Amino acid sequence: LTHHFFITRNGLFVLLFDLRLSLAESRVEYWMETIHSRTQDALVLLVGTHADVVTPATVLRRNEEVAANLLPNYPSIVILKETDRGGGELPGEECKSLYFLATDCQAGKGTHLVGEALFRLAQVHQRLVPLSYMSLQALLDEKRGELEAKDLPPVIGWEEVMRLIKTSGERSWPTRGDGGPDVGWLRTALRFLHDS
Repeated sequence: LTHHFFITRNGLFVLLFDLRLSLAESRVEYWMETIHSRTQDALVLLVGTHADVVTPATVLRRNEEVAANLLPNYPSIVILKETDRGGGELPGEECKSLYFLATDCQAGKGTHLVGEALFRLAQVHQRLVPLSYMSLQALLDEKRGELEAKDLPPVIGWEEVMRLIKTSGERSWPTRGDGGPDVGWLRTALRFLHDS
């Protein structure tokens, strides 16, 4: 993982840990808590590294650690299907449920499975975006361009956002009685755009 700044609600995270170390030694729970404290909607794919230097029994032990210590508190952990495991390529085949992908980067084993899993997860984790949010994004991008052209910081206040929306002529946005934007919709749209 990276700086906490990049943890967003719609994220799909890959959390790497060293299979030679216990989950506690790898600080996996710390990173799971960091993600979970900022969003419960993001998916987390666990990837164990150094599979080439651990025994299958160690992989099973790490899998049991995840099941006992992480799954009860962090339901966003991706549970892998049998087809995600690599067909005997790596340890872990004997697990009924596997909670991480085991990889050997030196030999290149399992690394393609990470890419395939991410691709499939991204497809099912897509969020539909209302067109009204996209037109709001375009309006704000235009304003940012105007400010940057004047060498001003690309920051505006709430009242300026309300004025821009009210004077834009856009008809797809929910409005209130005075013609201004519906504040609930606007807050939701801005939160979505910020988190995406």
